Amino acid sequence: ELQAIIEGHEKCCDTNNDYANSSNFKWNLFEARSVLGGRLANDGSGHQIDLGGAWIWPNRQPRMRQMVKKFKLSTFPQFDDPSSTRIDGGAVGLIHALSLSLPPENIRLDSPITKITLLREGNEKEQLMKVETRQGDSDISFLVRRIAIAAPPKIVSNLIQFDPPLSEEKQEAMKESHTWMAGVTKVSLVYPYRFWTKDMSNMGLPQTGRGLYPAFQVYDASTKDRSIAALTFFALESSSFDAAAAADIDKQLADDIASQIASVWRAMMIRQSSSNSVSTSGNQQQLHEEISSAQEQVRKFDNYHVKRWPMERYISEDQSPKVIHPHPYPVRNLSTNDWNGRLLFAGTETDLSSPGVLEGAVGAADRVLRELRTSFRK
Repeated sequence: ELQAIIEGHEKCCDTNNDYANSSNFKWNLFEARSVLGGRLANDGSGHQIDLGGAWIWPNRQPRMRQMVKKFKLSTFPQFDDPSSTRIDGGAVGLIHALSLSLPPENIRLDSPITKITLLREGNEKEQLMKVETRQGDSDISFLVRRIAIAAPPKIVSNLIQFDPPLSEEKQEAMKESHTWMAGVTKVSLVYPYRFWTKDMSNMGLPQTGRGLYPAFQVYDASTKDRSIAALTFFALESSSFDAAAAADIDKQLADDIASQIASVWRAMMIRQSSSNSVSTSGNQQQLHEEISSAQEQVRKFDNYHVKRWPMERYISEDQSPKVIHPHPYPVRNLSTNDWNGRLLFAGTETDLSSPGVLEGAVGAADRVLRELRTSFRK
């Protein structure tokens, strides 16, 4: 019998590893995917480029500021927006530090939970829950006193069966929720050096049609030591295609985005030039050369990385998103526990201060940890 199961891939209950490692507190963490980290991911080529959540705003995200300090992680200002910072080496460094602080035998990867049943035997105070999970080709069940679910509420609603059903308010809130980043494809273009200025990145991009102009935002993704120069784009792309064609489709997407930003830069440079002093033929020639140089350079990327979050079954429910939903807002019914405090919810979308971002994941974890401590004292 376990005292608690932590299901999902946010940072639930890892914010106080002294409590998690206590000898009188038995717990397991079940992760449906093959890796920890949820919506945090780096490129697979060692470039330390974030392909998931990346930014921390230290002046308004105190929990993340404390987490970074606790694990002695180095951060640096975003080159084109100094109000935000990134973690040196990528945000997955936080997940790596957290996982090293926990007993590996308590972490079960590739273990999606499929059903949770509130058992009716015994008095109300001693009631247990039966948790059913799929591990490889086997169906395994556990008895547990508390469960903290840190997966996105929408995914929980679609993939986990609850007996008895959750409250109607909870079910409705989960079904109507949107998972931040779930519809986004992130594309990074890697260059030998940074040839762009600050005003050429960290901006929204116009989209005149899906396929032709897929990206809607760009930022400078270069590393802290500037040994890697990169631009990262948020794109709206269908991920419904034959897996055998994935490499060719990803390369075409990278080329399309390079052409898109080349077109944007051209329009921007012409607009800036027209607002300056009287134009001369010499100025026009110089402008033409600058535009041609920038367009040529941006199309000649050395490498590219594509992360299609819509393909992640345990993060996105739609492989062919047609819109990017706005940033989530606090929803109280997502944060409340169920089954008389036995079932707790800790995904970032359940946070009431900063839902959808790293700060929200830590905030939701802190709330659930407080609820667990209170319940076990009773």
